[in-house]
Amino acid sequence: MRARKQLVMAFAALLSGAAAPAAFSETISITGSAQAEVEETRFGQPGDREQAIDSFPGTSAELPLQVIAQLVAAPNEIAAASAAAQFGDPRLLYEANPGEFALNVALNSVTEATRYVARVRAHETRGILFSEGELGAQPAGTIVPLTGRLFIDAVLAVYGNPYDRDLTGAAVSLAVDIVQRVPGHAPLTVFEGKVELVGGAHGAAEAVTGGNFPRFPLIIVHLPQLTEDFGAFHLLVVPNLTIDYAFDAAVGEEFTLEANVAIAASNVEHEGGVFGVVGTPITSLQNVFASTMGDLTAAKVLTAVEKARQDPTGEPAFPEAQLQPSPPFGLCGLLGFESLLGLTLLAGLRFAGLSRFYPRTKR
Repeated sequence: MRARKQLVMAFAALLSGAAAPAAFSETISITGSAQAEVEETRFGQPGDREQAIDSFPGTSAELPLQVIAQLVAAPNEIAAASAAAQFGDPRLLYEANPGEFALNVALNSVTEATRYVARVRAHETRGILFSEGELGAQPAGTIVPLTGRLFIDAVLAVYGNPYDRDLTGAAVSLAVDIVQRVPGHAPLTVFEGKVELVGGAHGAAEAVTGGNFPRFPLIIVHLPQLTEDFGAFHLLVVPNLTIDYAFDAAVGEEFTLEANVAIAASNVEHEGGVFGVVGTPITSLQNVFASTMGDLTAAKVLTAVEKARQDPTGEPAFPEAQLQPSPPFGLCGLLGFESLLGLTLLAGLRFAGLSRFYPRTKR
């Protein structure tokens, strides 16, 4: 069996680790985009729509890209929606939190007439080249097997009032995919996965996964009676999840890796809402809850959500998955796609708001 070569990426905030061989590559190009969209439905008919799109280097010559789309219902109704996305500069390797990808969505409706659908997405494409001597003594054209590692920290929520409110139609999902493109070859999806929290009858909600998204260590946290404004409140916590995936590269041949991360959400009218957060900050939650329920309720919700993210004490979302081994590292923060510039140490990293991708040796 061939050993997968080490590609250790540059981390500025190393707390502990063990020595590992370094491999250096050249980043040929970096492009990215961020987009956010919210749509309103009033009395069963299409209402207002708001969209924001930005790209690097297309519409913006500088990073980070930050886009936000927001809607607030008419004055005689109580409903609001917000969706935001960020693509930061992955070349800022010496900051503990370069904030590469961050997404958040919040939809809430107290009124009987209004509900929302929202979508946010961030995308990065990176051109990469390994020259001779950078992956050991391999001549040009040699195919080298590599292993990538992706870190994700997120929370999804569905809630309603009263406790047995029918939440059918409310849902929020997180989807991630990474695609490798090599000139002369068909695109290869090296990772694709999705996790979703879906509302149901009698105030219930359940977690669903698709593709290669792991079911461990996802946790469901129930927060009923968070305040008098909520009866059913379900959080799906994705705590410091580590995902490995494999791909090949040829020495001396440029290729690209594309990372996509997206949140899609829909709520129900009349005391129903959802939100989704990948990374920080969670400004959309603050704005929507403050607009529809007041500052005090917004503060209580944000405090409870942050506590659940830091120390999830609920039940396994998929009990059968608990037999799987725990991930070897503990990281938290937003989804990231690690820059390929090399370092000699790794392990035990922890960032305030950054998740990482890096290829590693498979033992």
